[in-house]
Amino acid sequence: MPQVAQDRLQFIYLCDPTRVVNAQARTIAETVPEIAAEHFRGGSQAIEFDGGWLCLVHEVQIADDGGRRYRHRFVWFDASNVLRRLSRGFFFRERDSVEYAAGLAWHPDGKRLLVSYGVADREAWIATVDAGEVRRVLEDAARLRSAAQGPS
Repeated sequence: MPQVAQDRLQFIYLCDPTRVVNAQARTIAETVPEIAAEHFRGGSQAIEFDGGWLCLVHEVQIADDGGRRYRHRFVWFDASNVLRRLSRGFFFRERDSVEYAAGLAWHPDGKRLLVSYGVADREAWIATVDAGEVRRVLEDAARLRSAAQGPS
């Protein structure tokens, strides 16, 4: 997921472990999140949000018929790119379809976010989401039931 931090282009390559690479694909930071996030895959770029970085990721699920379904999550990284908060999984329009969020940006009003996404590899959509709603659905990763116990 592209990220422009202090005029430097870098990428959040993985969520578990969270690996940040520079424009030459060299690892510049790596941390282990409080939750199992190995199935999170990139979607949008990371945008500045509440002193850290917000992005959309997706998780691939295999349906009973063998088809793929994508579930999205908002994920928030702190200023050091440590995964700290996340939303529950959701879909935009069709639960039993392949949706893919590709872009995330602030709306010019500074109160909403714009999300570009595709449905079934044939439709393109733009959604607006209230930034306050996103804040409310972000849960502390360390407090989730699946959170790791930490070093012993």
